[in-house]
Amino acid sequence: MTNIITYDDAAGTVTIQLSTPWGPFLATLAQSWGSILDKDWAVENGAWDGDCATWQNFYGVTSETSPLGKIVNGTGAYKLDSWTPGEEKVLVRNAEWWRTEPTAEGLPAQPAIDRVVLKGVSEWGTRFAMMQAGDADNVSVPRDSITQIDPMVGEWCEYNLETAGFDCEVLSEQPLRLFKGAPDVSRTDVFFTFDLNVEGGNPYVGSGQLDGNGIPPDFFNDIHIRKAFNYCFDFDAYINDALAGEAVQVSGPLIPGMIGYDVNGPMYNFDMDKCAEELQAAWDGQVWEKGFRLQVAYNTGNVTRQTIAQILQNNFASIDGKFRLEIIALPWPTYLAEFRNSRLPVAVSGWIEDLHDPHNWAQPFLIGTYAGRQNLPQEMWDMFNALVMEGVAETDNAKRAELYKNITQVDYDNAIAIRGAVVTTRSYWQRWMGGYYYNPIYGWDSRYYTLTKQ
Repeated sequence: MTNIITYDDAAGTVTIQLSTPWGPFLATLAQSWGSILDKDWAVENGAWDGDCATWQNFYGVTSETSPLGKIVNGTGAYKLDSWTPGEEKVLVRNAEWWRTEPTAEGLPAQPAIDRVVLKGVSEWGTRFAMMQAGDADNVSVPRDSITQIDPMVGEWCEYNLETAGFDCEVLSEQPLRLFKGAPDVSRTDVFFTFDLNVEGGNPYVGSGQLDGNGIPPDFFNDIHIRKAFNYCFDFDAYINDALAGEAVQVSGPLIPGMIGYDVNGPMYNFDMDKCAEELQAAWDGQVWEKGFRLQVAYNTGNVTRQTIAQILQNNFASIDGKFRLEIIALPWPTYLAEFRNSRLPVAVSGWIEDLHDPHNWAQPFLIGTYAGRQNLPQEMWDMFNALVMEGVAETDNAKRAELYKNITQVDYDNAIAIRGAVVTTRSYWQRWMGGYYYNPIYGWDSRYYTLTKQ
């Protein structure tokens, strides 16, 4: 490490030599694990001093055992004034903060608010009363309580996917401003297993043959089956019934607002006629003649995933009763073990990003976590691997964007899963507050310095 990281105080630069080009490098550093601490201060307070002979003594520390777990020293716009765990955290403006130029037009260069108080208030009724009384500038609002607070909104700001900003409109003199429609950083998809593990028997595949009472282990190797499942999925019903109408159907494995994501990219639409056409073509007509029976699995208690399975079940049954999808809820440990062992024909599962970069979506979905559980054919995996590795090695964002648009097209052409929808966010603020903007890579503590208060 001492040889690959160098710095120049006079120039104000740090140079890190990577073993290979890595497109997500800046996105990786921008996450919490890239936070900067003063080394002398950290060592004085019991942290590792960089001695290669003692690293093992500091590996795998937890928040409870870390010598820095309850103290703070950083380079941020605010300093910790006080902290009562589980109740309150108070921040004060750092008068010696290093930034002299604003990060974007219209934002302040230095913090405009002297003191920030974060209160832990678990009960929604109390948070709502605080907003009503003007005792809180911003609160978290449960999705099932939005009808209670929406009448207090006088300014509505809708997220614009094209500009990655908000278009605001004042509709009344009510005291709140609502920012809505920005895409979240998690998603639920439907995964098909290409080569099912049936060793020792598999209860999820019926007879294990294409005889109308089951499916063979390689059932989803036929692209017509995979396309039929995509066409038979009612995305609008899913968004309206399971996601309260506030979500965006995605194109490909990436999520909106990301390098290479195309809002006009290819995506499957609900079309029962095309679903029937694909079923007629599948397995040289045998599927249409004989039907099939399989189980769709989700983890117990996840109502959203249950709804997805029910939509598929109902739509296939409406074509013909011989197309039978049986829904099974499995306890999480069982569900995860069966999914990892490639025993589930169809699994409804989700992903939340680790870092805000297209690689963190392309890799797990096409060659990593989910590709492994789906048992993608080697030829298909090799194709995706070449595309994903080319994307992650490119450091020019414009070139990366084109590479990921191509990845999205190939993903669509092969229909290896049903790509779902990204829930959109809501953020309620008093209208005397300004400076809010949405950047999914930022934690809340990174965002306070842009805020203003009249």
